[in-house]
Amino acid sequence: MNDSEAILQRLMPNKKRRLHKGDHLFRQGDHVENIHVVCQGMVKLIRHSIDGDDIVLQVAVQNDILAEASLFSDMYHCSAVVHSQTAELSCFDRNSLLAALKGDPDIMMEIVALFAHRIRKLRAFLEIKNIRSAKQRMYSYFQLEANAKHEVHLQLTHKDMAYQLGLAHETFYRNLKCLEKEGKIIRKVSSIQLIQSV
Repeated sequence: MNDSEAILQRLMPNKKRRLHKGDHLFRQGDHVENIHVVCQGMVKLIRHSIDGDDIVLQVAVQNDILAEASLFSDMYHCSAVVHSQTAELSCFDRNSLLAALKGDPDIMMEIVALFAHRIRKLRAFLEIKNIRSAKQRMYSYFQLEANAKHEVHLQLTHKDMAYQLGLAHETFYRNLKCLEKEGKIIRKVSSIQLIQSV
């Protein structure tokens, strides 16, 4: 059980949902009934703009709470579409969750801390996306995602990471090889080890 799910499980039981690639968990404009935590797989949050474009707001992977703001909204302001082959989610009834949070200030504070961490990470990510050098942008992103051992466990494909960073996947691959050649990173099967700053 992941951290976000464990916190919510202390308040109330959950339901599990298993979806497949291309399935919608919810659509923009739907009434909010549940708060979802990704247990396995990848789900993209997409907002449909007035001019018909789709804007990816979040690529949610294991332990991510989907559309956190929906806890305090009656309808979803984006759509959630499964991007991996399958995805498993924990679903917590929104109204019951709000009532339970009111009765448990300690867990309420843990949820606030989770949301605050998400906001800090999002701001750091927006700052990274403004770095002009693709190589520096990538390395800064790896630093943001790295654990205490300076290792990034790859939950996204290289193509998805490139997309998140606003880079063409060819640019991403080229600079990944460059970072490795310069001895800044070591690429492994499912992780990237950071060696030193660029």
